[in-house]
Amino acid sequence: MKEEKNIKKPGVREMESYLSEYTVFRKMMDMDFYEKEYFGNAYIFKEKSGIPGGDAYMKSKMFEIRRFVLSLGKCNEKIFLFYHYVHGESVTRCAELMEISRRSAFRLKRRALSYAAERYPVFEKQLREQVGYSGES
Repeated sequence: MKEEKNIKKPGVREMESYLSEYTVFRKMMDMDFYEKEYFGNAYIFKEKSGIPGGDAYMKSKMFEIRRFVLSLGKCNEKIFLFYHYVHGESVTRCAELMEISRRSAFRLKRRALSYAAERYPVFEKQLREQVGYSGES
């Protein structure tokens, strides 16, 4: 019988960092698109030290983050995380969209990150099962 490795529950800061990757990758892809559109194949931009795997890695990570947020239950926390991290809206703008006060939006952000941190180990376990990852080297 194989022993299953425990999936560590991330903290609120780790979860915020994980979700923020979506925004960073989106900006990097926007810059890459801009570079290709306006500079074409200019020699100066050929030598990059970017992320190994380039666009494929960024797109897969963005897909994973988006899928995680959408896998959360139907609740205000899910809506907030989707607006704030996937759509890139500010907390103030999220408050306007959700028709709540700015103060409530900051409280909701804290609750949403705690909720996401609770749910992430379940999501990661399901993801590993789907791809057949056993955790053994």
